[in-house]
Amino acid sequence: MNGPTDRPAQPLPRVLLLSAAVPETRLAGSLLLYRLFQSYPADRLLAVGPATRPGSDLLACQYRYLRPAPSARLNLTRFAAAKRSLEALGLVGRIPLKRAEALVGTFIPDVVVSVMERRDYVDVAHRYCAAHGVPLVLIVHDRVESFDLVYSGFRGSQLRGNARTYRFASARLCISPQMAESL
Repeated sequence: MNGPTDRPAQPLPRVLLLSAAVPETRLAGSLLLYRLFQSYPADRLLAVGPATRPGSDLLACQYRYLRPAPSARLNLTRFAAAKRSLEALGLVGRIPLKRAEALVGTFIPDVVVSVMERRDYVDVAHRYCAAHGVPLVLIVHDRVESFDLVYSGFRGSQLRGNARTYRFASARLCISPQMAESL
């Protein structure tokens, strides 16, 4: 008799974390990923994103540094709203897909996970998944538009771009049912 316990164990999916948040213990979104993947097999996980913070605990998996879009240097300046407004139109703020692909290298993911936090990293995760036919899983803990402020004339473009990525995702893991309903 073949019961559920008699089946051979299926390997866990190969997960590419392509995100502005990578598993580490110094930031909230990153800590969530750290806890989520703490027991995950290191050979089935690859983290591609910003540099980790000194002194942060890391997982045993490989981490590869993906530079943000060149315009990211404006994020904390008086030009931030102008930068995000142009980003909403796709005129700035794009990380080249080839750069991300080079860092992923020979790792062949079954799924890509990204925290919906910074447009440049979410955008490259979306484009990577579209180009390679890999499902995208978004972790959503905030409405990006509530803190990535743009000039009023660019709000619609920003919302449409975020909505395209949100709809494209195979799964959306929202922090609460209310957020899922809102989005």
